[in-house]
Amino acid sequence: MKRTPSQRRPVLILCCTAALVLAGCGGGGGGADTGQERSGIAGTPAPLAPMPAPAPAPAAPDPADAPYLRRVTVDPSHTNASDTGAGTAAQPYRSIGAALARLQPGDDIVIAAGTYREAIVVPTLTGATAPTRLRAATPRSVTVKGSVEVSGWALVSPGVYAVPWAGEEPQQVFLAGQALQQIGGTVFGGYPTTPPPDLAGLHASEGGIWPGRVPGGVAQLVPNSFTYDATGRRIVVRVSQALTSTQALEVSTLRHVFQAEAAARLTVEGLDFAHANTSTTYRQGAVKLQGQTSALRDIRVRDMDGACVQLVGNDLGLHDSVVDGCGQVGLSGRGERMVVQGNRITRANLRGFNKWWEAGGMKLIGTGDVRDAVIRNNVVVHNEGDGIWIDWKNSGNLIEANTVAYNTGFGIHYEASRTGTIRGNVVYGNGLRGIYLMESSGSTVQGNAVFGNTMEGIAVVDGTRSATDPELSPLNNRVTGNAVAWNDDQRNWVQLVLPGLRYGSVSDGNVFKSEQLGPRMAMGFPSATAPAYESLQDWRNATQQDLASVAERVALPEALRSALQARRLLDSTELPAFLRNPGQP
Repeated sequence: MKRTPSQRRPVLILCCTAALVLAGCGGGGGGADTGQERSGIAGTPAPLAPMPAPAPAPAAPDPADAPYLRRVTVDPSHTNASDTGAGTAAQPYRSIGAALARLQPGDDIVIAAGTYREAIVVPTLTGATAPTRLRAATPRSVTVKGSVEVSGWALVSPGVYAVPWAGEEPQQVFLAGQALQQIGGTVFGGYPTTPPPDLAGLHASEGGIWPGRVPGGVAQLVPNSFTYDATGRRIVVRVSQALTSTQALEVSTLRHVFQAEAAARLTVEGLDFAHANTSTTYRQGAVKLQGQTSALRDIRVRDMDGACVQLVGNDLGLHDSVVDGCGQVGLSGRGERMVVQGNRITRANLRGFNKWWEAGGMKLIGTGDVRDAVIRNNVVVHNEGDGIWIDWKNSGNLIEANTVAYNTGFGIHYEASRTGTIRGNVVYGNGLRGIYLMESSGSTVQGNAVFGNTMEGIAVVDGTRSATDPELSPLNNRVTGNAVAWNDDQRNWVQLVLPGLRYGSVSDGNVFKSEQLGPRMAMGFPSATAPAYESLQDWRNATQQDLASVAERVALPEALRSALQARRLLDSTELPAFLRNPGQP
């Protein structure tokens, strides 16, 4: 294996050495080989050394804007750049790793434009009293990649090329920026070939946890695909174009492109991240922020093999960022007072992991570990799985003012948790239910516009687990002031499901619309023995619910129908008035 020399490309590239990359290298960037770094010609006696000059005084740090204490510069294009330099604007570091190796709480690390092929590994900041920041000098100008450029591809058969590979099994290969289809492969320490005990047998009737895996090897390659030949220790690709021996493909190698395991008062801002090899071993995020009182702001995370972003800890945040093209899930996490605000999360689960396991736009899970989170003003769309999913005995979480559309699973899924507030969201075009509360209690669903979803609009239901765990009984939920329309149009036209009279749920002040039947409501999922109620009046008479609600049978506007069929995102001005102002006819 060899790399394409950096001078052939218009961007600045920092790489670990090949040996380190193949071993799964971490932080720090290798510098270019220069004449000053060589030791001289072999066999030539070295001249007598003159008396050393007095050591220069250490360079004073660059001043920083408050509240930061010191400005540190990374700029490998600078004439005086060196990883042993002062880290000032006049003598910047060449790599991000060099700056982090000397990190002090209070640093403001400013990174110049370029492509950096190194893992950003943040040292422990636990207990820091001063804030620390890591940022691009200009947003969108810095890309940190977890891949290396690999050349030396040898022709094996027509259209099929191979290169020796001594490193960890790769999950991603890119040609001209486009991901090749993976054939075969194992994840999470050997699944499915030698699955870890905790994963063996999971979801067996549904194809396991990775039903989207394409089985096979070299013989099953199709145009624009790759496989890892573990026996031959090589990567094999089949491509539509001829490859020269010097042409480089990008192969993901780094388990994390950003990793902070003990952050405190840390902000990461304006950086772009791409490519990772996380899922070979870990069920973690390619961008992982763990600690407290820290945030990721205005970042872009794309084309990752597993989870794109992971937040673990208290008072952490993901703000105003773009997360796109994730192999399994866009955002995962747990902790108290998490804030996820102003983000766009799209095209997660491109590798086809099981939607009922861990996949989709966002899944926050923990045995009571997700508490008092705020998930607000996000656009969570076009994901393979649920849009927003909070699972397992969590409490006090607010899901507000999000657009959740065209996800193949549920739009918003609040499962086995308590005291959630789901308010003011626009939820449409999802492949299953719009808003789904499964075995959750004490929660409020208020002021949402829920329309055009494939199954029921809003469903609050019991499951099988509450019989042995009373905490999972769906007690005392409220569904008020929502606009619920044109859902479940291929099945039963059911707009609302409640768990049953004995659970103390309240539904009122809603607007229901359907096109052909109903609008229908149900106590529990409709069945032959417990059918849905055919009209709002029948529902009222039987349950005393929705006494102040209104219902209407009316055709779906053609403009709205066309947008839903095209899976096009809607502007609020395109919505009928009752969807713009839920709860008002």
